[in-house]
Amino acid sequence: MIKQLRRRNRLSWGLSLAGLAVGGAFGLTLLQSDLRAQSWAGLPSPSATESGLTFFDPSTDLVPTDVAPVEAVHPEARLVHVFDLLEKRELDAALAVSARLVDAHPDFALAQFVHSQLEALRAPEPVAAWSDVAANDATAPAVLALLDEARLRLAAHRLPPPSGSLPSALIEVSPQTRHVLAIDTTESRLHVFENGEHGLRRVDDMYVTVGRRGVGKTEEGDQKTPIGVYHTGILRSYQPADPRLGTHGYSLNFPNALDKLAGRSGTAIMLHGAPPDSYSRAPQASDGCLSLTNQDLQRLVARGLASDTPVVIAHRLDWQAPASIARPVPMDAAWREWLAASSAATPGRRIEDINMLGWQDQGVVVVSFSAIDGARRQRLRQYWGERDGAWQVLAEGEVR
Repeated sequence: MIKQLRRRNRLSWGLSLAGLAVGGAFGLTLLQSDLRAQSWAGLPSPSATESGLTFFDPSTDLVPTDVAPVEAVHPEARLVHVFDLLEKRELDAALAVSARLVDAHPDFALAQFVHSQLEALRAPEPVAAWSDVAANDATAPAVLALLDEARLRLAAHRLPPPSGSLPSALIEVSPQTRHVLAIDTTESRLHVFENGEHGLRRVDDMYVTVGRRGVGKTEEGDQKTPIGVYHTGILRSYQPADPRLGTHGYSLNFPNALDKLAGRSGTAIMLHGAPPDSYSRAPQASDGCLSLTNQDLQRLVARGLASDTPVVIAHRLDWQAPASIARPVPMDAAWREWLAASSAATPGRRIEDINMLGWQDQGVVVVSFSAIDGARRQRLRQYWGERDGAWQVLAEGEVR
């Protein structure tokens, strides 16, 4: 009977790890409570449980064939595979994959945490539930941050955006704009879009950290990440890696003209890497910047992002079919009137390479374009919004 209870407790931990996929720390607590309340009535008999789980001696380095290919892919995908194996009750296979993951990335705190919990499943005595640890342990905030990171990483793989969809904020993107970045801060996810013959398509996505105090930056030192439409500046490389910024960093133009008009302040907001002694950071851990793993940032750098690449930072991205994304009707009419007035004021002037991006929580559309007057070419940016019942330019300036 004692042996049977220990086995059931070990299985509870395995299922609880897998339960991260459906709700993070709170979902985990509910799952554990539900399992205990059922007294394992729905589980197979002990003998069937033994045969239903995949157990093998890791000292033989015998890894099932469906596990081996994962070893060559991204650490996040390998971590997700650990959870997939747990849901299949292949506990030892999950332990083998997690062992190789932490061996390859010893600074990946979440992977280390998951691996340590899997090793605890082998303990001869029952182990405490995570809900108990969270309630009593002094390390609870760090544990809960890891659980949240796990939930966000799993959700990104299991609940991706609809195929072929785009964020509704990407109203219009010029063929001359090679890339666009869009960040869902609620889901801690950065999406990379590439512009090609058939328009924008999502080509990559990666976990991203935001400010310690969340998002909605208003002033210097508030440790919040700004929400809005921004553009990259120069790429900085750090060799050796910077203790805070990692290997690379892109500056962002916060505060932009609209931020300044609204009285928002701050300096040195960047999209940068992670400290060299950490693979990644908690979902909310920066002083206001956006932080990727150094590995992911280097992948982004390899795509050759140009200076002035658009970066949409939103509470939530609203994914739509491309055909349904359009300018707000009143704004479209006002924009056409502005074009006509500009052409009348400066005969022969051409407006090209137009980008229109929605700053949705402000009801603003950010319009960037090239104005060509003979041999003179300027890149200009306007912030359109509704004032006194009409759409108009709220702020503008030249892109340098």
